[in-house]
Amino acid sequence: KHYQRLSRVIRIGINMGYLDKFPFGEYKIKQDKAPIVYLTYQEVLQLENKTLENKRLETVRLLFRLSCYSGLSFKEMENLRPKNLINSNGTYWLDMRRQKTKRQYRVVLLPQAIELIKRLQELHPMIHNGRLLPMLSNQKYNNYLKELADICGIEKRLTSHVGRKTFSIGISLRSKVPIELLSALLGHSSIRVTSDYYTKITDEMMIDGMNDLSRELEKISLNTR
Repeated sequence: KHYQRLSRVIRIGINMGYLDKFPFGEYKIKQDKAPIVYLTYQEVLQLENKTLENKRLETVRLLFRLSCYSGLSFKEMENLRPKNLINSNGTYWLDMRRQKTKRQYRVVLLPQAIELIKRLQELHPMIHNGRLLPMLSNQKYNNYLKELADICGIEKRLTSHVGRKTFSIGISLRSKVPIELLSALLGHSSIRVTSDYYTKITDEMMIDGMNDLSRELEKISLNTR
């Protein structure tokens, strides 16, 4: 990131005539990709089924589950206003501008996501600043997620971004959602972005795929006898 920002300044300098050429032409950075952390659908259910008496943790759980069922980032949930949620003949649409890309973002929400929004509003009937959801600071949210993971027996490190990863890999790809649809649901600028960062063969998908292949091979074998 530092190199990207420095390069941008240097190219501006070249365009303005302060520099003759780019000084780092032969310098390349190879960045190792960190392992993607996400919850399997079984872990999502494990999180959902835990009984909680604490209102603070219940709020955090509902927000995290909303991210898991919508793919919304923390900042996008924070920016949501009632006008962004549109009811069209019983189908709920989310119509907003994405924080990261500034692109218009319009998708249908799952019934689970709508139910979670309603539960959050029932739990917090007085939401300030005109927001749709009762949001915490990002720091508090991440701290409470760690506490929630410990209580629910989830060993993975939960952060605000894990919910978005869970939606893309643990739920959507696991349910064989086409990559084109997933790209639109995540609000990516291109399918390539989705492929580079979110396409991952999970263990469950591999097992299911091989079981499907095995059944197909058995059918072919029986038909040729």
